Amino acid sequence: MRPALSTNERIARAVVVPRERCSLGTVKNAAIAFVVLVVMASLAAYDAAASSSATRVTLIPVDGFPAERAQRIGDWLQRQLAVTVVVAAPMRLPDALLNPKRKQLVAESSLDWFAARLAAQGTTIGLTQRDMYPRQGGWNFVFAERQTRSPIGLVSSWHMDPVRLGGVADDALFERRLQKYVLRYTLLLAFGRSLVNNPRSVLTDSVTSIDDLDGMEASAAPPQRDPQHQTWLIGEGHVCSHARAEAQRLLLQPAATSAQLITLLRKLVAVDASLIARFGALAAEPTDRPLVTEAVALLRRQLSYDRSAVARLTKGFSRQLVAALVRQDSRYSRTIRAVFVELGLTGCASA
Repeated sequence: MRPALSTNERIARAVVVPRERCSLGTVKNAAIAFVVLVVMASLAAYDAAASSSATRVTLIPVDGFPAERAQRIGDWLQRQLAVTVVVAAPMRLPDALLNPKRKQLVAESSLDWFAARLAAQGTTIGLTQRDMYPRQGGWNFVFAERQTRSPIGLVSSWHMDPVRLGGVADDALFERRLQKYVLRYTLLLAFGRSLVNNPRSVLTDSVTSIDDLDGMEASAAPPQRDPQHQTWLIGEGHVCSHARAEAQRLLLQPAATSAQLITLLRKLVAVDASLIARFGALAAEPTDRPLVTEAVALLRRQLSYDRSAVARLTKGFSRQLVAALVRQDSRYSRTIRAVFVELGLTGCASA
């Protein structure tokens, strides 16, 4: 059996003129035929592209998931993949699917119930705010569950919310996490893509923690980091390491009295202010600048809170104020750390 010919090969064969019969007329006719075939091939390619761009993905808000957020995610997905995204009417999962002891949805049962009530509408991804866990595998939770026999998935935002994870509110971070998981499921369910052994890919074969989710990029095949980018990562790592070492040195100083503690807190605030100035001074890659801006904004919010807290402690010291400062700093640190993980700044994430 002869191998199938590509479009270009078929065009080339159609216009071949035997050398012994070659004349000006035959060459002209062959040229015209060639142009016609090229146009036809172009139209065929256009139709194929149009068919590809017409891939339909339906997003369904489930259990009170905000329709506005679902629409924003759908609009973003359309820009990423040139697919048609429809946000359908909301659905609600029955309470019978909830494990009352764990207060979590059973992932497999919830997905089966969801799938059984869908009309034939191609790739469908449900979005729920409720927590899910798998019946098998021993995991405490899952970000999502998908079927292998049909292009249907269910994504949970519960463990993507910075506030639920003990951090401060960051809606941009929250939505990026959702965007990446919806993109991941669209590539798997609508386009039949396979998982890959690349932690930076949205198709990574290992997503078992929020760090894994934050560390992957919104791309199936993210480009390798060039030397300039590596230099920036190293430079920012040095900035964070220096700040961490300075803070650890300060923490060795005595803080037995309220006056000593306030003096220590003032010095730690000064270290944070220096970190922000040095962190923002290094030129980031254009693609990283929005995240760098977000990280700096969070650091400044934390610095403003700390300065205000120290001022209140100076006016009237109390253990309750100190405890509140420690709790709020911990919350800021969790969210800032997540953005550092997104940037690939592992040294800053561990600071």
